[in-house]
Amino acid sequence: VVICFLPQNSVLKETITTITAIIAAIAVFVQIRESKNLATGEFVLSLQQEFSADGGYGTRTFLKCWKDYSVGIETGNNLVSFTEEDEEDIVNYLTFLESLYLMLQKNVISIDMLDELFGRRFFVIVNNREIQKLELETNYKYYLNIYRLYGIWKKYRLKKGEEIFADGVAMRDLELILKDKMSLCSNKQEKKQLEKILL
Repeated sequence: VVICFLPQNSVLKETITTITAIIAAIAVFVQIRESKNLATGEFVLSLQQEFSADGGYGTRTFLKCWKDYSVGIETGNNLVSFTEEDEEDIVNYLTFLESLYLMLQKNVISIDMLDELFGRRFFVIVNNREIQKLELETNYKYYLNIYRLYGIWKKYRLKKGEEIFADGVAMRDLELILKDKMSLCSNKQEKKQLEKILL
């Protein structure tokens, strides 16, 4: 309103107009950032709910693997075996994990956030020998994004001094599968692809 009463080519008028435009731009930027943070929070919450829904595939698969890990550490025995019914849950779970890798690559979610939400569960599942035997070793070509995510995440956790749950009778470091496959691989292109994942 005050601007209207200032002379047409006034420096004060131009300064006030510029300051107003800058304040408006800052307000828009803050609003966009807050909306993005809210959307990210809602997205992460929905991921968490999908993974751990009561009785959902993530919960059942994790609990079996955790029991296997815990008992294996205490007794040296491998307890858990998966049924055909469990295999569907395992495949669904692994598909979910592949999507986490893609989200990490697109900067939709950070490794810090992934680790906070899914770290223990991820490593307990993918390092489980039975799951490796059923899917990750047998069909490793279909799960290369899980291997890529594993490499990134393992480095992150080791740097932080966090466990990767690869000890005990029931567990094996997932990277060992790729190393085994590489040593047996005769196809140069495939071998090169596996080498890139292991770096």
